[in-house]
Amino acid sequence: MKFDRLWNYVQWLVYFLLFLPSNGLHLKGTFKTDEFFKFLTRFGIQSTNTIEKYSTRGFIYGNISLVNGVNIDQTKPLPSNLQIMLTLMDFNYFTDYYEHRRIRPRSEACNLMFESIKQKAFFFGCNENGTLDFIRHVPCFKNELCNDEDRKENVIPGYQFTYKIQDINQPRFWYLSLVACVRDNCKWKDLASMIGNNRSINKGKNPSYTIEYDIWLVNGNPRSEKTVLFGHQFTYEFQNVFQIYLCSFLIYFFILPFIVHRIKKHFHYLYLLLFVYVTIELTSRFLSMIHTIVYAFDGKGIYFFLYLGDLMETIGISILILIVICIAKGWTTRSKELKVSKKYIGVGAGLQITLIISHLISLETIDPIFNMNSYETVSGYVELGTRLLFMVWFLLELKETFRHADSTVLRNELSEDDDNASVLTKNSNEIFSGDENEDYEFVNETLITDSLDNSKIFFQLCFKRRTS
Repeated sequence: MKFDRLWNYVQWLVYFLLFLPSNGLHLKGTFKTDEFFKFLTRFGIQSTNTIEKYSTRGFIYGNISLVNGVNIDQTKPLPSNLQIMLTLMDFNYFTDYYEHRRIRPRSEACNLMFESIKQKAFFFGCNENGTLDFIRHVPCFKNELCNDEDRKENVIPGYQFTYKIQDINQPRFWYLSLVACVRDNCKWKDLASMIGNNRSINKGKNPSYTIEYDIWLVNGNPRSEKTVLFGHQFTYEFQNVFQIYLCSFLIYFFILPFIVHRIKKHFHYLYLLLFVYVTIELTSRFLSMIHTIVYAFDGKGIYFFLYLGDLMETIGISILILIVICIAKGWTTRSKELKVSKKYIGVGAGLQITLIISHLISLETIDPIFNMNSYETVSGYVELGTRLLFMVWFLLELKETFRHADSTVLRNELSEDDDNASVLTKNSNEIFSGDENEDYEFVNETLITDSLDNSKIFFQLCFKRRTS
């Protein structure tokens, strides 16, 4: 009966997930042009299926417009030579573009940032033979398409611009950013140098303006019916991550009752530590699943749940490491106590704290552009080093335990050999009663000894003199 009720809950959960509306990574915010540059996000686009190109391309679409309250004539579109750039580049082009952003003066920075793509990217009126669709002039006039969108059917309905990414060779990271560079008579300039003398912008008091953006990034056509659940809306490296969280959650969920049963039947601190570890991991997976589901719904998720789940997973791994070291030290369910000196406790606590703190710092110091994971930071290296120390500690304890076990077995064997030797010595006068220089054979004499099971064993010992 309970199983049927649980199965009904699982069916309702699957039903909810199947009909959950999903969009993708959702970016909302503002950008002031006096900031000059703003990196928005990195997004992994899947490789395009040559048979189903329509539904497997990457799409980046959204709206970008002036913020209400800027003292300009918002009834007319902003002149093209005062529109800044929304750029989308892959890693090969983005590295030079990103590294030149800090050069002064900024007009020179604009020239160098777009140097690598000026002959390859499409620019209306300047380089119309370009094949790379990297640039959008923004802000766009409200309720109208951006100037670079010349065909309405290529834009997702309800939005002002759309990027379509197609790569049949491999998945690739794409980098989205805003930069306050303008194109004036086919020359790159800093926006501040253009609007400083133009009093139509904020009455000439402040050579900048503010725009707001609302952008979605997805894998697959959002208008296609062949979107993959928990794959369409995630960056490539996190596609189908929900299934991973769900499988590990179910594994821990089914392990937990067995540990609880063992604790009730035969309490031991080792079982208690296992219970704490499994509970922490179970909670961590549950929080990650909640974040993933919410992320699929609004493109943002609950990052507090994600970070909390990641922290709990790190703590759980730390507890598991201690359990493994204790077992290597000889602590099993048959031994009630484990004698550990204060020195070992201090070293273990120090390594645990170092592992957790270094992991948290690595999450904060990771470079979202060049680093793929937290282990590529300095604190990430510290975390890996700490885990290596734990591994060395485990191997040393295991070696010591085996050495102790081997010496114990050897002492037992020597003790048994001494007992056998004492039996033979006790009866040696009866056996060897002749001349010491003469040889004898065992033929027909009886020697009685006690066996380990208290039964009597009779031996026929006969002596026959050998002829020389």
